[in-house]
Amino acid sequence: MPEKLDTSMHVRIGARKTDADAKPYGFEVNWIPWDSGFRGTDLQLGDVITAVDAKVFTPEARDFDFGQYGEEQFWDKAGAKDETPTTLTVVRGDKTLKITGKVRADRFYSDNDGKRTIGLDGPQEMARDGFDESWSFWREDIEKLLADAPDAVYHQNTRQYLEKLEGHRARVDHLTKNFPKSLFAKAIKEDFDKAVDQIRGRKYDLTEDDIGYRKLSAARVEKAQALAVKTRDDFLKKAGAVSLDSLPEVDPLHGDRKSIAGKLVTIPRLEEEISEAGHGWYVAKGSGVTIFLVDTNTPKFMAIFRAMERYKQRIDPDINDVFELVAKITDHPTMVATPTAVYTGMMADPIAALVDGKMFIDLSPEGRDIPFAGESDFVKSPAVQLRPDMAPTEVFGQFINALKLGDQDLWQNFFASWSCEPTGIGDQWVYNAEGGPVPNAHNLDYVIARRVIMSNVYDVRVLTEGAPKTIYEKDGTKVEMVVLDVDPIGLFDGEYRSFRSVDVHRLWHMQRVNGGPWKIVSEQGL
Repeated sequence: MPEKLDTSMHVRIGARKTDADAKPYGFEVNWIPWDSGFRGTDLQLGDVITAVDAKVFTPEARDFDFGQYGEEQFWDKAGAKDETPTTLTVVRGDKTLKITGKVRADRFYSDNDGKRTIGLDGPQEMARDGFDESWSFWREDIEKLLADAPDAVYHQNTRQYLEKLEGHRARVDHLTKNFPKSLFAKAIKEDFDKAVDQIRGRKYDLTEDDIGYRKLSAARVEKAQALAVKTRDDFLKKAGAVSLDSLPEVDPLHGDRKSIAGKLVTIPRLEEEISEAGHGWYVAKGSGVTIFLVDTNTPKFMAIFRAMERYKQRIDPDINDVFELVAKITDHPTMVATPTAVYTGMMADPIAALVDGKMFIDLSPEGRDIPFAGESDFVKSPAVQLRPDMAPTEVFGQFINALKLGDQDLWQNFFASWSCEPTGIGDQWVYNAEGGPVPNAHNLDYVIARRVIMSNVYDVRVLTEGAPKTIYEKDGTKVEMVVLDVDPIGLFDGEYRSFRSVDVHRLWHMQRVNGGPWKIVSEQGL
């Protein structure tokens, strides 16, 4: 198959210019095409090219767009020819490397029929070979998907991304099978396999000790539920409450309300709340056409809701708004109007509640934070050992252990009580010794984190720990920060593998003040 060389020269690297104030400044590699002069070298996606041979990139110089078409002017002035060696200076993390490749002339390929192809022995650019789009258009799609894979590990749902990749497998296999001599086919196969392996995540061998917390938590939930039902049954025996539908039918406006006022009743399964201008109510049906109304804005019902939040934090993050009430019938009729119906009935004040069959609360005591049954027994004392000299990776491991134990107070103690944040002006940071989160600021984060670690996350491991960087030093206060890259681990097809989704985060920031203990400053739960 013919090959025609053009006069334009490129190293053929996909790259984008960094921000002017970036350190290092230069061009970040986002793709190395199959026909690049640096294909097969140590150059990697994410490397920042800071110089080409003796040419050092600076924001002031308004350098040519390396990796773009304008690059050819640089090589023309340099007198470069096809296969001319050139050396890039690249920064990768905290390392500076010299990597040598070649300048290449742009090439055009065609088959024996004169039709344009992708490389020697490659497919015709505009042929489809039974697929929905031409090879040329597909090449653009697959190369973008493969190029974005390293970033997807940190910013996208990796399992969904894996499905996108697997959607191209049939065409990748067809390409390699039908064009076995094609360097393009070989490169696509190599890049595809690498991206799939990367997106599938690292494989971990978790032990029973690693995931034993799940059995402990399951036992705690089972114990709490059994206690809730038993306590409810004991309460009913002592209270002498009767079934709501055992009361006689009474017109709430004109009937003999006093005949049933003061009665203790059981109200079965309330789960469909109605609303009147944002005010919540439950409707319970009695005998005949009699209905009873339960106000969810009362202090007693608010105590139920607050107890549910504590239950989520200490026992089980999943508890639904389903209520079996013990209530006292009042002599107060009321009317509730919703957009679809009007309800007139007698008020019923809750005196106890079984919530979702899991939590029982006796509302006899006064106060906003009435304990649910067994609450004091389920509050765990701190069991995670900490030392002031622990490295960030060790601290993070204990942070995850506190989450596994279901101890919110201990878990929340791992967050910094101060704030040290960039001002947005150069490298300047501002420190506030009392600027950390207010008490209980991470309640929702904790509940979500507990739900996730009891469902699709089995463990979290630190992959890399960055070097400490001093971000603030003034008036006797020194603040250092490190960045942790962590692997949330899930169970997929019988294997424990790292992954990323909207519920988990890969990057965590930790700080310490004047050499004290490392604390988490990332505003996230898991």
